[in-house]
Amino acid sequence: MKKKAILPIVLAVLVAGVLLYHIVPRSFSQIMKESVDTDPAGVEVIDVLIIPLDHEPDASSEREPGISYTLTKGDPAFQDLMDLLSSRRYAPLLGRPEVQYICIDGQVTLSFDGAACLTFSGDRELRLYSSKHERYIRTGGNGEAFQQEILDLLLDAAARHEAAA
Repeated sequence: MKKKAILPIVLAVLVAGVLLYHIVPRSFSQIMKESVDTDPAGVEVIDVLIIPLDHEPDASSEREPGISYTLTKGDPAFQDLMDLLSSRRYAPLLGRPEVQYICIDGQVTLSFDGAACLTFSGDRELRLYSSKHERYIRTGGNGEAFQQEILDLLLDAAARHEAAA
């Protein structure tokens, strides 16, 4: 009789453990390794693409829509970005959100060594993907403010890159 009573308890503990594993927030390093097989500590180059929402190309504009540049490991903005990304915990989501809202001043795509990408636009979910994997994650706290902080850092770095060129 005791063996029959223990089996449901063991199953409940296993199911709870599996569910907990899938919803517990992780560090940036953990989520990158698990989701897209990329170790942020080994990243040497980050390609940045920012597509401003208010940019309307016209005949008089010579500038291409969007801002694109590369950060390398020796660039102070590279370390600032990695520190900022590492300052939060990320919860993996099961499935894909139905609607993505754009709540900040643009859409940002970060490509880590060309192997993994992180895309966000102020919505609660961030898209983390590579050629083999795709996962949506959510940051703790105010995700929109956090993403705007990243965007501001990247826009400042873009201005410095443009001034240095």
